[in-house]
Amino acid sequence: MNRPFKAIVKAAYHLWYAQDVGQQLQGHAIGEVKVGTAMGVMHDLSVGWLLSSWERFNGDASIVKKAWQITGLHATFDRQV
Repeated sequence: MNRPFKAIVKAAYHLWYAQDVGQQLQGHAIGEVKVGTAMGVMHDLSVGWLLSSWERFNGDASIVKKAWQITGLHATFDRQV
């Protein structure tokens, strides 16, 4: 689960970055392009990327179950039920 989740977040970042650069290139020279990567900007964006990544797994419980089995978390939840 970790690898596909990270891949979705990474793809969202790359898409955002490419769109930001593309928009700036419409009216500026390459040397003038500045992508805003300050902590506040990245924090707000990353929350959205994480949420949308999680939502993509929402319909596929098998991925979550497999991850729990690999990590051993399923045993913990089975004992509590």
